[in-house]
Amino acid sequence: MRIHDFLKKVGSIGAAFVRSCPRISSQQSIYPELVRKRWVRRYLENLYLRFRDGAICHAYNGLGLDVAGRKVCDYVVEGERYELMTKWAKASKIDYTCILEDKFLFWLFMSRVQVPAVEVIAYIVDGIVWMNGHASSLDGFKSSVVESGKSIFLKRSDALCGIGCYRFSNIGERMFADGEDLSFDELIKEGAWIVQYAVDQSREMSQLNASTLNTVRIATYVKDGSVRIWNPGMVRIGRKNGVVDNFAQGGIGVALKPDGSLSEFGYMHNRAMVYTRIKQHPDTGLKFEGFKVPQYDALCKLVINAHMFLRSIPSIGWDVALTNEGPKLLEGNHDWDIEMLQMVRNMGDKNFVLSIYP
Repeated sequence: MRIHDFLKKVGSIGAAFVRSCPRISSQQSIYPELVRKRWVRRYLENLYLRFRDGAICHAYNGLGLDVAGRKVCDYVVEGERYELMTKWAKASKIDYTCILEDKFLFWLFMSRVQVPAVEVIAYIVDGIVWMNGHASSLDGFKSSVVESGKSIFLKRSDALCGIGCYRFSNIGERMFADGEDLSFDELIKEGAWIVQYAVDQSREMSQLNASTLNTVRIATYVKDGSVRIWNPGMVRIGRKNGVVDNFAQGGIGVALKPDGSLSEFGYMHNRAMVYTRIKQHPDTGLKFEGFKVPQYDALCKLVINAHMFLRSIPSIGWDVALTNEGPKLLEGNHDWDIEMLQMVRNMGDKNFVLSIYP
């Protein structure tokens, strides 16, 4: 690295850290019952992570790295995760990640190999509607939706973290989103979109929060040619009047136990990335511990079977909907939030991650 580039990097790190370090280092701990590291130690660890990974570790307090005795080297954090994934992608001889990155391709692939997935009823590119393999008029598509009497979800085909996801209970309605007054017709003018009917989730999952589809995030990995479950996973729960259950959109993450029941604590953060640990849903009052997720064994079999067709990808984080017809895949992610599963399980997985990614 040239001296000029090095100094430029140091300068950018310094400017960003001046803004972020006091905020992250001074946030309250989500483990108030435990002894905390001194402020200077927290500050220096954040400086180290920023310099090593080139990114701020927003989840530092959420992961409990501020607690005395915890080692940063035991955890995979955002910048490091990205570097691992990039290194693997460059070295991979066969790369099927495009199937996971595009929601339409994902549904087509899973349909072809007969793995249950939430149906895509239409694919829209720059305003042109495709249904059942054929171009359709927009009016014809709208008529079929109206006749169904169901709500629909409009999603960007390459959307991440719940961004670019809109729910329409009436296809003619307008909504206020992303600071704009938007309609279905205006949204689909540019880009690639998928349309799905709102999923009729199981009664048990609806009890967690009725206004959103609450899903299970569970990861699989490949070892010695076979596909295995990483750990029991977690349930993602939405908030009252929310649209999605994503952690990045204000959702709550609760770890699952091996028997498919929820753990005691849930984790969430606000827009300022301040993390909170809670024992019950802030809107419904439902206590997490002991809540039993239905169809858990079938869910595990589903994701193992799905990953068998994509074994060139070392690990996949699956989002699974639990419906009255059984578990169905919503999507798979090759660069999934490892930090999130470490957080809700309150333990680092770095050594395990490094054993998976060559």
